[in-house]
Amino acid sequence: MDKIVFNLNYNEIINLLVKEKGLKISEDNFYLKSIFENEFRKSNFTEDELIVILKNNKEQLVKFVLLEDSESKNDDLMGEYRPGEEQDGDIDDEGGYSNEVSKYFLISSLIKFAYLKHNNLKGLEEFFNKIRIPGARKYINELNEMYNKTING
Repeated sequence: MDKIVFNLNYNEIINLLVKEKGLKISEDNFYLKSIFENEFRKSNFTEDELIVILKNNKEQLVKFVLLEDSESKNDDLMGEYRPGEEQDGDIDDEGGYSNEVSKYFLISSLIKFAYLKHNNLKGLEEFFNKIRIPGARKYINELNEMYNKTING
């Protein structure tokens, strides 16, 4: 995964998103890095496959991430978790969402984008099941709509 995170295109996209959303990159956090590494391993994509997407789909990936971020803030995903599985989230002390993110945050969106780009919805569902995302089918439909808006304007 380090090959992706240290890729020039990855960092250009991170910088665009930081500027666009007013985000702040947090200090390296081993725990967060391990979560994203786990997602990467379970995705069955290679670093090289994702780097090609970073290179060839930079503009679409930025649009997808921005749309995914704006849509996720409108959804109440908490209701879809079973008791004891509530999402931790990036909630700050005042109960709002923090603008501080890990430099690894793009990995999740990149993986989802890759599945959608290859029209591999079954693979995306299997990936979500591996990483224990509740309501996977509904979420895949929403992501697919976002992807289509991103690609088709």
